Amino acid sequence: MSPVGDDHANGTVKHPVRTLERARDLVRARVADLHGDLTVHLAPGTYRQTEPLVLDARDSGTGGHRVVWQGGDGTVVSGGSRVTGWQPVKGRTGLWSAPAPRGLTDTRQLYVDGVRAQRARGAVPVSLTQTAAGYEASSDTIAHWKHPLDAEFVYTSGEALWNVERNGLGQWTEPRCRIAAAEGTTITMAQPCWDNSNKRVEFPDIPGRTVSMVGPGHLTNGGKASYVENAYELLDQPGEWYLDRSARKVYYLPRKGEDLTRSDVEAAAAEKLVDGRGTADAPVHDIAFRGIQFSYATWLTPSRPEGFSEIQAGYTITGEKGWATQGLCQYVEGGTCPFASWTKMPGNVSFTHGQRIEFSDDVFAHLGASGLDLGAGSKDSSVTGSVFTDISGNGLEIGGVDGQTPASGVQVTDNHLYGLPREYHGGVAILGGYTQHDTIAHNQIDHVGYSAVSMGWGGWPDKIGDPATPNPSHDNAVRDNLIFDYMQMLDDGGGIYTQGLTGTSLADGEKVTGNVIHDQWGLGKSVYTDNGCTYETVEGNVLYHASYANVASRHTDYRDDLGNNDPTLVKDNWWEEGTADGDNKGLVTTGNKIMASPSDVPAAVLGNAGLEPPYRHLLSRRVGALSVPEAPSRVGTSAAGADALYVTFNPTFADGGSPVTSYTARAYDTTGRQVAEQTVSAADFRRTALVRIGRLPSSGGPFTVTVTARNAYGAGAPSPASAPLSPTATTVLPAAPTGAKLRTASTAATLAWTPPTATGDAKVTGYRVTVSDGRDPVDVTGRDVLVTQASAKGMFRVLGGLRPGTSYTVTVAAVTAAGTGPAATVTATTKP
Repeated sequence: MSPVGDDHANGTVKHPVRTLERARDLVRARVADLHGDLTVHLAPGTYRQTEPLVLDARDSGTGGHRVVWQGGDGTVVSGGSRVTGWQPVKGRTGLWSAPAPRGLTDTRQLYVDGVRAQRARGAVPVSLTQTAAGYEASSDTIAHWKHPLDAEFVYTSGEALWNVERNGLGQWTEPRCRIAAAEGTTITMAQPCWDNSNKRVEFPDIPGRTVSMVGPGHLTNGGKASYVENAYELLDQPGEWYLDRSARKVYYLPRKGEDLTRSDVEAAAAEKLVDGRGTADAPVHDIAFRGIQFSYATWLTPSRPEGFSEIQAGYTITGEKGWATQGLCQYVEGGTCPFASWTKMPGNVSFTHGQRIEFSDDVFAHLGASGLDLGAGSKDSSVTGSVFTDISGNGLEIGGVDGQTPASGVQVTDNHLYGLPREYHGGVAILGGYTQHDTIAHNQIDHVGYSAVSMGWGGWPDKIGDPATPNPSHDNAVRDNLIFDYMQMLDDGGGIYTQGLTGTSLADGEKVTGNVIHDQWGLGKSVYTDNGCTYETVEGNVLYHASYANVASRHTDYRDDLGNNDPTLVKDNWWEEGTADGDNKGLVTTGNKIMASPSDVPAAVLGNAGLEPPYRHLLSRRVGALSVPEAPSRVGTSAAGADALYVTFNPTFADGGSPVTSYTARAYDTTGRQVAEQTVSAADFRRTALVRIGRLPSSGGPFTVTVTARNAYGAGAPSPASAPLSPTATTVLPAAPTGAKLRTASTAATLAWTPPTATGDAKVTGYRVTVSDGRDPVDVTGRDVLVTQASAKGMFRVLGGLRPGTSYTVTVAAVTAAGTGPAATVTATTKP
C-alpha cells in the first residue's frame, strides 16, 4: 500500500494500492490459501478514512497464520480532514478563519501540527436558575449569540475544597449537555441529556439514594455549569477554535509561533478508523496491526441531544427516559438488565468477538472517543509496546458490562499511557469490564486526569445491603505496572480501582501484585477496592504519596447474613498507611512494611515495575509537535491575611511534550484589571499545592485568579478564573487535630490523624509535626492537606530514622494563615 497508490493496481511492491478497503479485498481473495502470515505493507504516509475499515470473519487469518497490517515510522491511519485556506479575520486581531473541509458537517476536535486545540470556552456570562427544562437566565446574553444551540455546558466535579465548586454528578464525573433553545432569558437544554442528568430514579424509602447507586439523582450545586464551551463569542485565548457549522467556517486563534499558512491543521471527521465486527458464531480472528499510528477520529454523540450524562469511567445514561430504566434491572419496573449495564464510550478503533487480535508498536493519539476498544467476546488478544496519549476519553477498553460474552485472555503489556483523558475527564487509562484471565502488566501510566486502571463493575447494591451483581469475572491480574501522577483533575478514584465480584475465591479472584504506585493528586487511594469488591489479593506493591489511603476500603459482604466483610487479602506491601496485621472479618492484612522513602524498598522490586528494558524507548517517543502546556483547572482561593490570597488548582497533565517548570497565578479586580501575580516552580507547587499572592490592593476585592503553566516552549493559556473572594484578616487559630495515632515498625512509624473540626477563620494549609528525639519540626504540606480537610478524611505521614524498641512522643498541630494551633499528642514504642 501507498498513499499515492492506485486501487486499480494489484498490490505488488511496484504497483501498490491506495486504500485500506482495497487492500482488505485483496486479502480476502488470498486468505483461504495461506501457508504463512499474509502481510499488508503500509508505506509511510497518511491513509485518510472517511468511514472505518470494516473487518469480519472473511478478513481473518487461517491455518494458524495471521493477516498482518504492517506500518512503519510515519504510517498514519487518519480520520482527519485537512483545513486549508487560512485568512486573518477582519476586525478581530489575531483571529484566523478557513473554509470547512468538504464533507465536514461537525467535529469536536481540531489539531495544529499534532497539538490539540481547545474548543472556545469561558465562564457562563449570566446567572442561571435551574428549571425543569433548563434554566432561567439573568439576561438574554446567550440568546443573542450567533449560534447559541452550538453551546455546551460542562459540569466539572471533584472535591469542593476552598471555593472550588463541586458541580456535576459525583466527584469522579464531568457530564456535558447542549443548549436546545435560547429565547430571551429562557434556556432549554437538550433532551434526553437533561433528564438523564436530573431525573435519576431514587429509592422512595431511602432519601437521596439513587437506584443506580452511583452519584446523585441530579446535577449538584443548583445545576450550575462550571463553564460553557463551543461558541464564537468565547474565542478569546490563543489555542482556541470554533466551527461555524451553518457558515461552514473554522475559526482559530493561533498560539505564539504558529503559522497557519504552513501548519498541518486537521479537523477530526471520521468517528471510527477500524471496526472489527465479529460475532459469536463467526469471530474475526488472527489479525495483527503493527507499527501504525491511529489518529484524528472524533465522536459526535456528545454534540447531539444525547449529550454526555456520565455515570463513571465514561459510561453514560442514554436514550429517551434512560434515567428511568437503563441498567436498573430488578430495582424498578421495566429496568433493563443486568444491573449497571450503562452505555460504554465507543472506541475509535474497536473489535467485538475478536480472537487472537494483536496490536503492537502502535500509537493511539489525537483521538476523540476511547482509543482502542476490545469489546464483548474479545479472546486471546494482545496490546504490546504501544503508546496511548492525547485521547479524549478512555485509553484502552476491555470487555463490557452489558451481559454479553466477557473478554478473556487479553494481555496488555509494556505500553505507555499518558496525557489523557483530554475532554471527558472522568475517563481512565485502562478500563476493564467483565473479563477473565486478562493480564495488565509492565505498563507505565502517568499524567492522567483520573484513575489509571479501572477493573470490574456492579458492586454498588451493597450500599442498600444487597450482594454485588453476579458476573463472569475471574483470574484477572494487574501486576508490575508503574503508575504515578494520576488523578490530576478529579477525585474519588485510585491508581488501581476495582468494583464488584472478581472471582469465586481468593484463588481465582483478581491479583494486584508488584505495582509501584505513587504521587496521587486527587482524593483517593493507591489501590481502591470499592463496593462489592470480593476476593481481591493486593500483594507486594509499593504504594506511597496517596491523598487518603494506600489500600481501601472495607465493605460488608451481603451474600449471606454472617456479617463478614468482602474477602480481601492485603499482604507484603511496602506502604505508608501502616495498618497493623489482622483479620477484620475476612479482610486480612498481613506482612506489610512501613516505608519512609523509596530507598526502603529493594531496588529489584522498584526496577521490575513498568516498561521492561526492550520497551523503554517508548518513553522518548514523541507524538505531535512540542508545545506549551494545557491550562491548569479547578482554581480555588482562600484568605491568606488582610491583603493576600492562597491559590490552589489542579496541575496540567498535558504538558505539551516538555515538563512544566512553573506556574503563575494572577489576581484581577472586579473591573478585570490585573492587580498582582506570583510565580512558583512546579517543584514547589508539587510540595505545597498552593501559591500565595500578596500585596493585594487595600480595596479588599473581591478578586478572581487565573493560573498559567509554563514549560520550555513558553506559557500556555490561562485557566478559567476562580470564584471571586476578598482577603480577610485571620486571627483565630485552628483547633487541634483529632484521633492522633502512631502505628509503629522498628525504625519507622506512621502518624495518622483527622483534620480539626474547627479551623478558626482560615483554611488549614499545613501541619507542624514534632518528634521527641529533638529533630527539627516537620512541616506537612501538599494536596492531601487540602482535600482531606474538605472531606473530613484522615491523613498520615511516615516518620523515619527511629530506633527500635524506643518510646516516642509525637505532636501534630494544624497551620493556617493565622498561625499554628494547639497540638494533639500521641506516644508509642517502636517494635524491637
